Amino acid sequence: MPVRHPVRSNKRSAIQFSKHVLVGLAVLGLFVVSAGPTVAQEYPLIDRFSLALGGTNVGLSTEIRLDSRSLGEGTTLNFEDDLGLDASKIIPQVSFQFRLGRRHLFDGHWVKADRNSTSQALEEIRFGDIVIPGGSQVALSYDQEQFSLGYSYFFLHKDRWALGARVGFRYLSLTSVLSVRELDIEEKGDTAYPLPFLGFSFRYGITPKWRLISSFGWLDVNVGNVDGSQYILNAGVEHLTWKHFGFGFGFNLSDVDVEIDDGEDFTGGANVSSVSVGIFGRARW
Repeated sequence: MPVRHPVRSNKRSAIQFSKHVLVGLAVLGLFVVSAGPTVAQEYPLIDRFSLALGGTNVGLSTEIRLDSRSLGEGTTLNFEDDLGLDASKIIPQVSFQFRLGRRHLFDGHWVKADRNSTSQALEEIRFGDIVIPGGSQVALSYDQEQFSLGYSYFFLHKDRWALGARVGFRYLSLTSVLSVRELDIEEKGDTAYPLPFLGFSFRYGITPKWRLISSFGWLDVNVGNVDGSQYILNAGVEHLTWKHFGFGFGFNLSDVDVEIDDGEDFTGGANVSSVSVGIFGRARW
């Protein structure tokens, strides 16, 4: 597969798709604000504790540049377009929520996507300390893991809706191994870093059995040798089927853009974005 410097078609497709989903969510928001009964009823907005398990179909776009002290700036590679990684994958996800009092909510979320590919590079690739000639068969292994923790304070908490300020961090781990077997060369990039975010959380009781849950986070950050920015959007609709169990479907959009210069494991840049739609079941108390 040809190497382009850089290629962003997957990212553009993800952004276009996310815009359509965002328009749909906006329409849904207008609908739920006006829907539902007007008589006084109980709308369970936030559980005291819950654990959710589910699966999501995620669209991924990954651009990474691994530099070298001796060779200088490396080739910017789009792993999906240039090296044949799957641009979408079904992966599991796990999340929890814990409410303290009426206005304080702590939450966590975990996902992991491991991918492998073999492709042909039609142009020279510089990845870290290695130079891969055009025409070489390139094997790529790429593991991406994410764990986030957040805290929301609902400064407005009504019977049917709640709005809160949100703060937290996302811990992102990226491991890539690029190798050419016939040339007996291999280069590994391995890094993990926390990325803080600020934002808000919003919940709305559509009916006593249906609720809208959403959150947004964003921040530019410069921590040590990491300089980057990120935004995260999560939204979903959940049905409270039984007293201690519910199910739902959700949409997630995230984008991380970082430059790292630690002189050791990973010197270069990365842009990691994803758009996903999934279903989940939630045990709730």
